[in-house]
Amino acid sequence: MVTPRKKAEISAAGKKRSKTRGVSNRQRQSRQEKYQKEKRNHARVAKHRENCRQNGTIKRERANIASETMATQAREIERLQARITILEQQDLRGDDNDEVLDEMDEASEEIERLVEVNPKWWEPVEARACESMKQCIEWHKVIGIEKAVFEKLAKDYSMAYKNTTWHGTKAMGARTATTLSARSALFVCLHFFRQYLVGANMALIYGCHQRTLARIYRRVLTALCVKFKGVLSMLKQAELEKLKTPEFVGTPREGVICYV
Repeated sequence: MVTPRKKAEISAAGKKRSKTRGVSNRQRQSRQEKYQKEKRNHARVAKHRENCRQNGTIKRERANIASETMATQAREIERLQARITILEQQDLRGDDNDEVLDEMDEASEEIERLVEVNPKWWEPVEARACESMKQCIEWHKVIGIEKAVFEKLAKDYSMAYKNTTWHGTKAMGARTATTLSARSALFVCLHFFRQYLVGANMALIYGCHQRTLARIYRRVLTALCVKFKGVLSMLKQAELEKLKTPEFVGTPREGVICYV
């Protein structure tokens, strides 16, 4: 006698045979190939992701090493520039001129060597600005102010310069990356506004593109505005009236006021 349970087992076995009976060997092989292909694709994607992760880690490590190296070079260049400034003051006083000049030349050569190790866009500007400041005699004619005033101004606004980006915005975090020094950037900016040279001439003098000079001007002017905010202000109307030139009355220049 066939029990209901036995009937159910026989029926299930028959259904299973009916499902597999219509599948050919070619179809089974095609399914296996598709499965193997998907498996290889998943393995390839996983390997690619792992390689990207490792490459990203290596790039970050290289960037950190490069940043540390550049920061060390920048500190050394600043130290040598400060030493040159001290030696220039000794040279003006006439203290052992030969030894002072020799040490100044050695410091300048060391700066050039450090700059040539890993040249960046700002390094030609830094080198040429330092050379111009070293050879400059009549500071007032070149940048509009005397050397003592320039050195004080460069020292006073250096912190505002470090906290300003090249886009003229406030830096959001600590800025440790090597860049053009505040002293050299100030000299380039004052040189341009005192002489008002054509952009191509300035680019030729400092060995950089005109857009690079525009970034320098923007950063320096922004830092100066931050430093002297509330100190400098627009003249009042009564003060402007006093500056009017009587000779301009009745001419197209009537009412024009020029002041710095």
